[in-house]
Amino acid sequence: LEGMKTIVKNRDFNSYLPYIVVDQFFHNKYTTNNLLFLLSFVFSGLGTYLLAFHLTKNKGASFLAGIVFAFSSFHVYQSTAIHVGMRHQELFPFLALFLFRFFEKFEFKFFALIGLFALLIAITEHQMLAFAALFIAFFVIYKIISDWTLIFNKKLWAFFLTSMIFLAIVAVSIFGSLLKVALSPNNFLDPGIKSAINLSIIPSDVLLPPVFHGLWPNVNEYMQESIFHTSSKGDSYY
Repeated sequence: LEGMKTIVKNRDFNSYLPYIVVDQFFHNKYTTNNLLFLLSFVFSGLGTYLLAFHLTKNKGASFLAGIVFAFSSFHVYQSTAIHVGMRHQELFPFLALFLFRFFEKFEFKFFALIGLFALLIAITEHQMLAFAALFIAFFVIYKIISDWTLIFNKKLWAFFLTSMIFLAIVAVSIFGSLLKVALSPNNFLDPGIKSAINLSIIPSDVLLPPVFHGLWPNVNEYMQESIFHTSSKGDSYY
């Protein structure tokens, strides 16, 4: 309990909250970490299987999709590098699945499940929450462009307003201290444009295998220097 009180005051509270909760049952940090580490692979595969099967109705293709996503280079790297929040990618397939189901039937149960997994993402990793918010926003825009009659759907507006309230609550409760600093004149969170450029990925990175690829880890650096005539700087893992 004292440990939980201490970490709540720390800015990394959201990343470690699932571990704190699970540790109340095992009272062993190694068991807790190993269990959630392994479950991130299991549920990554399961969530992707369910999402792919919903879209394709093909068990074989869905199983393969689950394997690829669960053991992707990104997930393996984030898990073994102990990036506690980023390792839990398993929440995304479930969020996407229930988002798709909601727009098919506009049933409250799917909306509630979207909220549940969005909340789990929020208390797990703020970068994943930002990505999830962008994914949902672009998906909603796409659906509206595809079918203009959706703008007259009251459930869609309820979904939108509730989402805005949810994001506001998360921003204030979890990231309130960081927002306060970011909006202050003495914003030490701003690294400056030079640091932002140095730490950002090189555009060609999206076309190449990552530097932590299991089979071709040196391809990225070789291609950057020999073809794109650039040197890889900063953190390209994201």
